Order: sequence, then C-alpha cells, then structure tokens
Amino acid sequence: MHARLTPIGALAAFALVLAPSSALAAGKARSASALAKLSADQAEVDSFSRVSPTQVVTFDETSAAAAGMDATGRRLGREMAVFANAVVRGAMSNRGIAGAAPVLQRLPTLKSYMRRATALRRASSLAPPRARVSFGNNFWTYRTCGSFGSPRPTVGKRWMTFNSNDPVGTLRSWGYHSTPDWAGGGWTRDQTYASWVCGWRTFRDHAYIVGSQIREQNYAGWRPRGEPNPELWRVGPWPYSSWPAYVYWWHRTR
Repeated sequence: MHARLTPIGALAAFALVLAPSSALAAGKARSASALAKLSADQAEVDSFSRVSPTQVVTFDETSAAAAGMDATGRRLGREMAVFANAVVRGAMSNRGIAGAAPVLQRLPTLKSYMRRATALRRASSLAPPRARVSFGNNFWTYRTCGSFGSPRPTVGKRWMTFNSNDPVGTLRSWGYHSTPDWAGGGWTRDQTYASWVCGWRTFRDHAYIVGSQIREQNYAGWRPRGEPNPELWRVGPWPYSSWPAYVYWWHRTR
C-alpha cells in the first residue's frame, strides 16, 4: 500500500527538487554580477591610466577622485600601475614576467582582484560577458583582445607533436624565433590580431624542441590568433594600460 502525499508533503517534495536548481541559478547570478563588477573595475582604472612612449604606466588618481572613483578603485588603480611596470621591467630583464610575483604580494587589492578573476575564469558555467556588461569606452577592446573579465583565448591551445630531422631549421622556416627562458622558453611566432585595437605582435604561437620532435601550440583558426605574448617590450601599442598585468595573470592561470 502506497502512502498518499498530502498537499504539504507534495510542496516539500517539490521544494527539495527545486532547491538544487535554484541554488545553481543563484550561484550563476552571483557569478555574473561578480563578472560585471570585475569588468567595470578594470574599465574604470584603465580610463584614468596612461602609457608613456617608454612603456611606463601611470594612474591619474587626482582625476579619478574628482570623477567620483571610490577609495578601493583608486587603490586598485595605483597597484595596477605599480604591478604593470614591474611586469614590464621583468620582461626587459632576465627575470621575466614571473619576476613580478614578489611585487604582487605587496599589493593586496590587486592580489584580491586577480584571485576573483581566477575563480571566475575557472567556473565552467560562465559564458563570455554579454553586451550588458559595462566596459566603458574599451568595450570592444576588452572583448576582442581579452581582459580579466573576458580572457581571450579562454584556454591554452592543445599541444601537437611533430617529428623533424631538423627541428631548429623547421621552426625557423615556420617563422619562429628563439624565446628566452623567462618568456616561457622554446620558440615564439608573433601573431597580430585586430591590430587597430590590439596592437602589433601582441599574441603568439609557442613551440618547444624535444629531441627530434617539435611540440607546438598553433592557434590557427582561433580568435584572437594566439595567446598573449609575454615579450612585452617588443609588442604594441598595448590594447590598454593594464595589459602587462593581464598578460601575467593569463599565463599564470590558463
């Protein structure tokens, strides 16, 4: 004999079924909200930052404050400029962009910002931000070239392996140049994608030689055409002022 479900029991059972999907929907809503805030924060900071001809980033805190940017936003702007410059200095030395890591430990607001960006990037349920997300005047730049709130590409390309009797000669014939260890080592082939917003050579394909084999990440057919190029001193103009910080973050979290 089966027990009949009372109206209250039926409602409780329905609630149990509904609860997981409701929690999932709420989680997605929170993630979307965090993504929008992340993107807006970057757009606000970049709108008050400038890059000099010698690739030094400065943040105009006075103008930002006059425009109503809150203390946390201004602190993020200061720290983003400090870190971007540290990444560039590392890229121009034998420390590489990874050499900026100790500097990041002294920048709590930016460190927290990057942690949120990483969590959102790894949330598989997230889709790229839609047009309703505010990027300020840099909307198409962020969407085209990549940003903390909309990383491009979203993942690194799968490695392909080829046999070669002359790996060095083969890679050079493919347009690759030898890459310093601090920029990932191996070999780099510069790629230019949407130069009018992303600049020149700001992306790359990447390869290594292992014995008589070539291991290659070839982003042909992807948009953008390559991963962010860590050889920052020889690319540009950068899509936006916080680009060096974004390139560091992309390579640390892909």
